[in-house]
Amino acid sequence: MSMPKVLLTNNLYEITLVRRGKEVTYFFLQEDFLVRRTDDVDADDFNIDENGYTYYVFARENFQSQHMSISLQPYEAESILDQIFDLTGKYACDY
Repeated sequence: MSMPKVLLTNNLYEITLVRRGKEVTYFFLQEDFLVRRTDDVDADDFNIDENGYTYYVFARENFQSQHMSISLQPYEAESILDQIFDLTGKYACDY
C-alpha cells in the first residue's frame, strides 16, 4: 500500500499516486479541486469502503480543461485530504 504524495505549487496540486506499480503524477487547479464520495456504486467496485462509499478526485487540470475524475482507494482519499489540510488549512471535500 503506497501512500499518495501531495505538493502545492503556484495554486496547483501535484498529486502522485501509484497505479499498476508505477508512479503517476496529476496536476489540478487548487481552486477547483474536490475529493468526493458516493454510495451509488457497482457491487463489483473494489474501492468501496466499509460504509459503502467509493471516493474520487473531481477537478480540472487547467482553466481551459473540463472536469475529470480519478478513482481513489479509501486510504488514498484520506491521505490526500490530510495532506491538503496540512498545506492549506482547508478541507477539500464535499462531505
